[in-house]
Amino acid sequence: MRPAWLQLLLAASLCACSAASSATDLRWRFDIDTRLIRYDTDRGDDFHSTQGLAVRAGLYLNHYLSLEAGAVLNNRVIDDTRKDIAGYYQVSLEQQGLLLGLRASHRFTSPYEVFARLGLSHARTELAVTEASDDSTPPVSVSASDRTLGYYIAFGGAHFITPTIEAHLELGRETQPDLFSDRSRYPFDLDALSLAFGIGILF
Repeated sequence: MRPAWLQLLLAASLCACSAASSATDLRWRFDIDTRLIRYDTDRGDDFHSTQGLAVRAGLYLNHYLSLEAGAVLNNRVIDDTRKDIAGYYQVSLEQQGLLLGLRASHRFTSPYEVFARLGLSHARTELAVTEASDDSTPPVSVSASDRTLGYYIAFGGAHFITPTIEAHLELGRETQPDLFSDRSRYPFDLDALSLAFGIGILF
């Protein structure tokens, strides 16, 4: 179950954005990240690593806090091939989503900065299973998708190349709870653990 404070983040973010709209000196930021992702489930799947892309736009509410919205696109990833009484099967997974959250930062020694991200994610997850009874049988694939509300958290550090351009490294975790709970007796939680490298532009 999602913590109650995460369900209140959206309302808090909207209130903060409304308060910032009256400011006379608004600053924006744009981030693009390439990510190495490792999926983890609570049912013992062993997905391989994959790559992804994250794009975010942020509005600074003050010198330390910004409101962010963005999107993530993760490449399809496969599980190891397994054998059961019917033959061989392999599971694959693909995920895209939208993000809304807050980014808090502190520049303790110029040109270095540390930051943290916290927010909500609305993701579409597609799960596919390919089965074959033996090597001579053509494989058969079935798939299903689900849309869920989850949450993410990340920590990182940035180096400002110029006063308005920075490069950053980030460790993050995104969780989608209770996937396929409306159509399966065995719903599961999906965690995406990520290592990201990106560029941020302030304007």
